[in-house]
Amino acid sequence: MPYTNNCRSTLNKRKYDFRAEIRHLSLVLSLLIFGSTFSHAAVAGKPVMAEKDHQQIRSYLYREVARFAGSIGSNDFRFDLDKTALPTCNSPLNISRHQGRSPTGKVTLTIECQHPKYWKSRIKADVRVYQKIVVAKNTIERDQVLTANDFKRRRTDISYVRQGYFTSIAELTNQVSKRRITVGKIISPRMVEFANWVERHQEVVIEAKMGKMTARMKGIALESGSKGEEIKVKNSSSHKTILATVIGPKKVQTLF
Repeated sequence: MPYTNNCRSTLNKRKYDFRAEIRHLSLVLSLLIFGSTFSHAAVAGKPVMAEKDHQQIRSYLYREVARFAGSIGSNDFRFDLDKTALPTCNSPLNISRHQGRSPTGKVTLTIECQHPKYWKSRIKADVRVYQKIVVAKNTIERDQVLTANDFKRRRTDISYVRQGYFTSIAELTNQVSKRRITVGKIISPRMVEFANWVERHQEVVIEAKMGKMTARMKGIALESGSKGEEIKVKNSSSHKTILATVIGPKKVQTLF
Protein backbone atom coordinates (compact mmCIF):
# COMPACT_ATOMS: atom_id res chain seq x y z
CA MET A 1 0.00 0.00 0.00
CA PRO A 2 2.68 2.57 0.81
CA TYR A 3 4.21 1.89 -2.58
CA THR A 4 0.85 2.32 -4.32
CA ASN A 5 0.12 5.58 -2.49
CA ASN A 6 3.52 6.93 -3.41
CA CYS A 7 2.90 6.09 -7.07
CA ARG A 8 -0.48 7.87 -7.02
CA SER A 9 1.07 10.88 -5.31
CA THR A 10 3.79 11.08 -7.92
CA LEU A 11 1.27 10.79 -10.77
CA ASN A 12 -0.96 13.50 -9.26
CA LYS A 13 2.01 15.81 -8.86
CA ARG A 14 3.02 15.27 -12.48
CA LYS A 15 -0.55 16.04 -13.62
CA TYR A 16 -0.52 19.22 -11.53
CA ASP A 17 2.84 20.29 -12.93
CA PHE A 18 1.64 19.56 -16.47
CA ARG A 19 -1.49 21.70 -15.98
CA ALA A 20 0.58 24.51 -14.47
CA GLU A 21 2.89 24.43 -17.47
CA ILE A 22 -0.11 24.57 -19.82
CA ARG A 23 -1.46 27.65 -18.01
CA HIS A 24 1.97 29.29 -18.15
CA LEU A 25 2.26 28.63 -21.90
CA SER A 26 -1.25 30.02 -22.46
CA LEU A 27 -0.31 33.24 -20.66
CA VAL A 28 2.88 33.60 -22.73
CA LEU A 29 0.96 33.05 -25.97
CA SER A 30 -1.64 35.63 -24.93
CA LEU A 31 1.08 38.21 -24.32
CA LEU A 32 2.70 37.45 -27.68
CA ILE A 33 -0.60 37.60 -29.58
CA PHE A 34 -2.30 40.54 -27.90
CA GLY A 35 0.85 42.43 -26.86
CA SER A 36 0.25 46.13 -26.27
CA THR A 37 -3.54 45.76 -25.96
CA PHE A 38 -3.09 43.51 -22.98
CA SER A 39 -0.49 45.73 -21.35
CA HIS A 40 -2.48 48.95 -21.84
CA ALA A 41 -5.98 47.76 -21.03
CA ALA A 42 -5.45 44.93 -18.55
CA VAL A 43 -2.20 45.80 -16.83
CA ALA A 44 -2.39 49.58 -16.80
CA GLY A 45 -6.14 49.51 -16.19
CA LYS A 46 -6.60 52.45 -18.57
CA PRO A 47 -9.13 51.87 -21.40
CA VAL A 48 -8.15 53.28 -24.77
CA MET A 49 -10.25 55.82 -26.68
CA ALA A 50 -12.49 54.45 -29.44
CA GLU A 51 -10.91 54.82 -32.86
CA LYS A 52 -13.81 56.88 -34.30
CA ASP A 53 -13.57 59.35 -31.40
CA HIS A 54 -9.80 59.56 -31.72
CA GLN A 55 -9.98 60.29 -35.45
CA GLN A 56 -12.62 63.01 -35.02
CA ILE A 57 -10.68 64.76 -32.24
CA ARG A 58 -7.39 64.42 -34.11
CA SER A 59 -8.91 65.92 -37.28
CA TYR A 60 -10.25 68.90 -35.33
CA LEU A 61 -6.90 69.54 -33.63
CA TYR A 62 -5.02 69.18 -36.91
CA ARG A 63 -7.19 71.86 -38.55
CA GLU A 64 -6.75 74.24 -35.61
CA VAL A 65 -2.97 73.84 -35.44
CA ALA A 66 -2.52 74.01 -39.23
CA ARG A 67 -4.56 77.22 -39.37
CA PHE A 68 -2.47 78.84 -36.62
CA ALA A 69 0.85 77.67 -38.07
CA GLY A 70 -0.13 79.04 -41.49
CA SER A 71 -0.98 82.42 -39.96
CA ILE A 72 2.64 82.80 -38.81
CA GLY A 73 4.16 81.45 -42.00
CA SER A 74 4.88 77.89 -40.87
CA ASN A 75 3.71 74.44 -41.93
CA ASP A 76 6.04 72.64 -39.52
CA PHE A 77 4.16 71.21 -36.54
CA ARG A 78 3.29 68.03 -34.64
CA PHE A 79 1.12 67.04 -31.70
CA ASP A 80 0.46 64.17 -29.31
CA LEU A 81 -3.12 63.52 -28.23
CA ASP A 82 -4.21 61.85 -24.99
CA LYS A 83 -6.07 58.61 -25.85
CA THR A 84 -7.90 58.09 -22.56
CA ALA A 85 -11.29 56.48 -23.25
CA LEU A 86 -14.44 58.59 -23.39
CA PRO A 87 -18.02 57.55 -22.51
CA THR A 88 -20.09 56.10 -25.33
CA CYS A 89 -21.48 58.65 -27.80
CA ASN A 90 -23.85 57.83 -30.66
CA SER A 91 -23.69 61.30 -32.23
CA PRO A 92 -20.71 63.28 -33.59
CA LEU A 93 -18.68 64.83 -30.81
CA ASN A 94 -18.81 68.59 -30.26
CA ILE A 95 -15.17 69.69 -29.90
CA SER A 96 -13.93 73.15 -28.87
CA ARG A 97 -10.98 74.90 -27.29
CA HIS A 98 -10.18 78.25 -25.69
CA GLN A 99 -10.05 80.60 -28.71
CA GLY A 100 -8.23 83.32 -26.78
CA ARG A 101 -5.05 81.23 -26.77
CA SER A 102 -2.94 79.92 -29.61
CA PRO A 103 -3.03 76.10 -30.02
CA THR A 104 0.57 75.55 -28.93
CA GLY A 105 2.16 73.89 -25.92
CA LYS A 106 -0.29 72.26 -23.52
CA VAL A 107 -3.72 72.43 -25.15
CA THR A 108 -7.03 71.40 -23.55
CA LEU A 109 -9.94 70.35 -25.74
CA THR A 110 -13.52 70.30 -24.45
CA ILE A 111 -15.51 67.31 -25.68
CA GLU A 112 -19.33 67.19 -25.49
CA CYS A 113 -21.86 64.53 -26.48
CA GLN A 114 -25.66 64.77 -26.83
CA HIS A 115 -26.74 61.11 -27.35
CA PRO A 116 -27.52 58.66 -25.83
CA LYS A 117 -27.13 61.06 -22.91
CA TYR A 118 -25.34 64.37 -22.45
CA TRP A 119 -21.81 64.29 -21.08
CA LYS A 120 -18.81 66.61 -21.11
CA SER A 121 -15.14 65.78 -20.83
CA ARG A 122 -11.69 67.26 -21.49
CA ILE A 123 -8.77 65.88 -23.45
CA LYS A 124 -5.16 67.08 -23.24
CA ALA A 125 -2.77 67.49 -26.15
CA ASP A 126 0.88 68.50 -26.44
CA VAL A 127 1.35 70.70 -29.52
CA ARG A 128 4.64 71.84 -31.03
CA VAL A 129 4.83 74.46 -33.80
CA TYR A 130 8.25 75.13 -35.30
CA GLN A 131 9.72 78.17 -37.03
CA LYS A 132 13.19 79.17 -38.10
CA ILE A 133 13.87 82.12 -35.81
CA VAL A 134 16.86 84.40 -35.33
CA VAL A 135 19.44 83.59 -32.65
CA ALA A 136 22.85 85.05 -31.84
CA LYS A 137 25.64 83.41 -33.84
CA ASN A 138 28.30 85.17 -31.79
CA THR A 139 28.38 86.92 -28.42
CA ILE A 140 26.97 90.43 -28.92
CA GLU A 141 28.08 93.24 -26.64
CA ARG A 142 25.86 96.01 -25.33
CA ASP A 143 25.45 99.03 -27.66
CA GLN A 144 26.87 97.07 -30.58
CA VAL A 145 25.62 98.01 -34.05
CA LEU A 146 24.23 94.79 -35.48
CA THR A 147 25.01 93.21 -38.83
CA ALA A 148 23.81 90.08 -40.61
CA ASN A 149 27.00 88.28 -39.52
CA ASP A 150 25.88 88.43 -35.88
CA PHE A 151 22.94 86.07 -36.43
CA LYS A 152 21.73 82.78 -37.78
CA ARG A 153 18.31 81.13 -37.98
CA ARG A 154 17.46 78.00 -36.00
CA ARG A 155 14.43 75.69 -36.11
CA THR A 156 12.69 76.23 -32.79
CA ASP A 157 9.47 75.15 -31.09
CA ILE A 158 7.82 78.53 -30.49
CA SER A 159 5.29 77.17 -27.98
CA TYR A 160 7.23 78.52 -25.02
CA VAL A 161 8.94 81.56 -26.57
CA ARG A 162 7.28 84.25 -24.47
CA GLN A 163 9.10 87.50 -25.27
CA GLY A 164 8.74 87.59 -29.04
CA TYR A 165 11.23 86.73 -31.77
CA PHE A 166 12.41 87.60 -35.27
CA THR A 167 12.16 85.37 -38.34
CA SER A 168 14.21 87.61 -40.63
CA ILE A 169 17.83 88.61 -40.07
CA ALA A 170 17.29 91.66 -42.28
CA GLU A 171 14.95 93.13 -39.64
CA LEU A 172 17.88 93.41 -37.24
CA THR A 173 20.47 94.94 -39.55
CA ASN A 174 21.62 98.36 -38.31
CA GLN A 175 19.82 98.02 -35.00
CA VAL A 176 21.73 98.33 -31.71
CA SER A 177 21.85 95.82 -28.88
CA LYS A 178 20.44 97.09 -25.56
CA ARG A 179 22.27 94.42 -23.53
CA ARG A 180 24.91 91.73 -23.81
CA ILE A 181 23.57 88.72 -25.74
CA THR A 182 25.19 85.29 -25.45
CA VAL A 183 25.71 82.77 -28.25
CA GLY A 184 22.56 80.88 -29.23
CA LYS A 185 20.18 83.25 -27.45
CA ILE A 186 16.84 83.89 -29.15
CA ILE A 187 16.69 87.56 -30.16
CA SER A 188 13.59 89.32 -28.84
CA PRO A 189 12.42 92.88 -29.61
CA ARG A 190 13.32 93.85 -26.03
CA MET A 191 17.00 93.22 -26.71
CA VAL A 192 17.46 95.65 -29.58
CA GLU A 193 16.52 99.12 -30.76
CA PHE A 194 17.07 101.11 -33.90
CA ALA A 195 20.22 103.19 -33.98
CA ASN A 196 19.66 106.91 -34.38
CA TRP A 197 19.56 107.75 -38.05
CA VAL A 198 19.54 111.43 -37.17
CA GLU A 199 21.49 113.16 -34.39
CA ARG A 200 20.60 116.47 -32.77
CA HIS A 201 22.17 119.53 -34.49
CA GLN A 202 23.00 117.36 -37.52
CA GLU A 203 22.37 118.66 -41.04
CA VAL A 204 19.63 116.62 -42.74
CA VAL A 205 17.77 116.46 -46.04
CA ILE A 206 14.09 117.34 -45.70
CA GLU A 207 11.88 115.59 -48.21
CA ALA A 208 8.52 117.32 -48.59
CA LYS A 209 5.75 115.56 -50.49
CA MET A 210 2.46 116.74 -51.92
CA GLY A 211 0.67 114.19 -54.09
CA LYS A 212 3.13 113.04 -56.74
CA MET A 213 5.38 116.08 -56.23
CA THR A 214 8.49 115.87 -54.06
CA ALA A 215 10.73 118.77 -53.00
CA ARG A 216 14.03 118.46 -51.14
CA MET A 217 15.75 121.06 -48.99
CA LYS A 218 18.32 121.25 -46.25
CA GLY A 219 17.55 121.50 -42.56
CA ILE A 220 18.97 121.10 -39.06
CA ALA A 221 17.71 118.37 -36.72
CA LEU A 222 16.64 119.80 -33.37
CA GLU A 223 16.24 116.30 -31.91
CA SER A 224 17.81 112.87 -32.38
CA GLY A 225 15.65 110.18 -33.90
CA SER A 226 15.64 106.62 -35.20
CA LYS A 227 13.66 104.96 -37.98
CA GLY A 228 9.99 106.01 -38.02
CA GLU A 229 10.26 108.55 -35.19
CA GLU A 230 8.88 112.05 -35.53
CA ILE A 231 11.33 114.83 -34.63
CA LYS A 232 11.57 118.64 -34.85
CA VAL A 233 13.61 119.97 -37.75
CA LYS A 234 14.51 123.56 -38.68
CA ASN A 235 14.24 124.46 -42.35
CA SER A 236 17.55 126.12 -43.29
CA SER A 237 15.91 128.33 -45.94
CA SER A 238 12.76 129.54 -44.17
CA HIS A 239 14.08 129.04 -40.61
CA LYS A 240 10.71 127.53 -39.71
CA THR A 241 10.52 124.61 -37.31
CA ILE A 242 8.55 121.65 -38.61
CA LEU A 243 7.76 118.09 -37.54
CA ALA A 244 9.23 115.43 -39.81
CA THR A 245 9.52 111.63 -39.80
CA VAL A 246 12.93 109.96 -39.89
CA ILE A 247 13.06 107.80 -43.03
CA GLY A 248 16.80 107.17 -43.40
CA PRO A 249 20.27 108.19 -42.25
CA LYS A 250 20.31 112.03 -42.19
CA LYS A 251 16.96 112.05 -44.00
CA VAL A 252 13.47 113.11 -42.89
CA GLN A 253 10.11 113.45 -44.58
CA THR A 254 7.19 115.81 -44.14
CA LEU A 255 4.02 116.78 -45.98
CA PHE A 256 3.23 120.18 -47.51
